[in-house]
Amino acid sequence: MFKGDKKQKKQTSGITLVALVVTIVVLLILAGITITLIFSDSGIINKVREAAEKTKNSIANDQSDMTNLANQIENLVGGGKKPDTSTKLADVKGTPVTETTEVTDDDGDKMWVPKDFTVTEGDKIDEGVVVKDPKGNEFVWVPVDNIYTMVYCQAHSTATNNIEYDDAGKKLVCTSCKTEEKTTNFAGKLYENSGTFSASKESWTFSSSGYREPDKLSSYDDNDANFNSVKDGNYENFKAQLQDEFNKMAASVWKYKGFYIGRYETSGLESGTPIVKPNQPPTTATDGTNWYTMYTNSKNLGSSEVTSSMIWGCQWDQVMLWMQGVENPTVPGAKYITNSSGMGWYYGEKGIDDVDNSNNLTGVDLKKEIEGKQVVTNRVKNIYDLAGNMYEWTLEAYNTGFRVGRGGGYYDSGSDYPAIDRSNYGPDVSNYNLLSSRVALYVK
Repeated sequence: MFKGDKKQKKQTSGITLVALVVTIVVLLILAGITITLIFSDSGIINKVREAAEKTKNSIANDQSDMTNLANQIENLVGGGKKPDTSTKLADVKGTPVTETTEVTDDDGDKMWVPKDFTVTEGDKIDEGVVVKDPKGNEFVWVPVDNIYTMVYCQAHSTATNNIEYDDAGKKLVCTSCKTEEKTTNFAGKLYENSGTFSASKESWTFSSSGYREPDKLSSYDDNDANFNSVKDGNYENFKAQLQDEFNKMAASVWKYKGFYIGRYETSGLESGTPIVKPNQPPTTATDGTNWYTMYTNSKNLGSSEVTSSMIWGCQWDQVMLWMQGVENPTVPGAKYITNSSGMGWYYGEKGIDDVDNSNNLTGVDLKKEIEGKQVVTNRVKNIYDLAGNMYEWTLEAYNTGFRVGRGGGYYDSGSDYPAIDRSNYGPDVSNYNLLSSRVALYVK
């Protein structure tokens, strides 16, 4: 009985081992098949990857088809071109604009044309574009891309990133200042001619004894006979008035990236009706007409779209910066703004056919023969007579008793008194027939 049980037990163990071996073999076979199905080139993973790639390509193709379809529709409707929303300078030329409009020339430069003004001359803004107001007065746009070359906060004169435009208040603010009073005390950057003229260095900061703007003249502006002609009130109010006028001009230049300068010296200021047209006799400091008269009446060319004023010194210097690369074709190696010989009506200056301008009309062509061609030399970037003919009073102040005249006069020389030149005159002068002024406009 014992032997029989032992034999049966041995037989059972043998069957179990065979089954185990068979199971393992089957599993190995199945594993091989599974791995092949999953990881081979035609396996499941590669199939999934291929399906994903096909889906991706299909989406891309659909998007491409949709784009092509959209382009075909656009070609059918719009002539194959995307709409250009910018107004081209050439498109407004010769016709008054119906609203103040930003225009672009073929170089991509921009300027603003005030409502009811007409572009009459010039195709490139950097070469000087002329506009006329409804009365035929002519102005040229002066681009100002960097406000820091023109304006600074009196409390932070060396900063170059602290001015911002407040659109709500339509004014400039100094981010470095702590008080509202200082925030509004902006001043003009003024440049000196000492043989060179550099855009990177201004010569003066605000000082009551030096060249500066905006500011009063303590020796004159508190005189009732002078002061009452420009503003009712007291002496301190006039300083505040000049500051307010400067701030508004500077804010406009920041916003619109430029301003307008009169194409010619101003006529008609003695009567209160400014004229900026060619072949006119400029207003002179004679017969009771002085700086106060010219300052007050220069404002009479304004409208609902623009403000007019006597030109500021920093505006004059911006024109000089704009022109500093212009060469003097009559003097080899010379630049127009620092040596204006032959490029303005100076003493003894004559053009072709012995023509002179002894009657000092503004806008009279000074023609020279340059390399076999007749060239109008006193017209630079479409602006006349910045050098020679008349000294031109500005709003710039000097010391306690002078308003600054710019450019040379008819009885001077262009080498000694070029376009950049400064000369100082008491604002009550009314007996000098070579002292006039020029109007500037800014967009409101």
